[in-house]
Amino acid sequence: MQDYIISNEYCAIYLNNKLSHIVEKKGMYEDNIDNFNIHHKNFGGKNILHSTLDNKIIKFAKDVFNKIPKWIKEDPFIIYERIDILSNKLNMNLYLLEIEAFVPDIFLRESGNINKYCKLIKKLFKKI
Repeated sequence: MQDYIISNEYCAIYLNNKLSHIVEKKGMYEDNIDNFNIHHKNFGGKNILHSTLDNKIIKFAKDVFNKIPKWIKEDPFIIYERIDILSNKLNMNLYLLEIEAFVPDIFLRESGNINKYCKLIKKLFKKI
């Protein structure tokens, strides 16, 4: 699976099939990984969300993650179309960005079990 960033004006969510990160934008260019502040560790860690994340970011993350997992196996074109639909549904401007071959160490590329990953996301976001 490709790696993606889903973002809006508040934050971005980095997705691959094993790790996810909610990050807060600090720069104008959504496609530059250096312009994001990382706000929490991977979902295997205890620090699920950093305390400085505001309610808008948490709501955005919950809304997105409630709808994203079932798309993960699909191809980028379908995902792009559905991001547009999700944007309209949430009344937000969302962007989906493919990450090129180079990804900094913090974004470890790992293969994982998609179903476990989806269940884990749902479980964690129910706790918030």
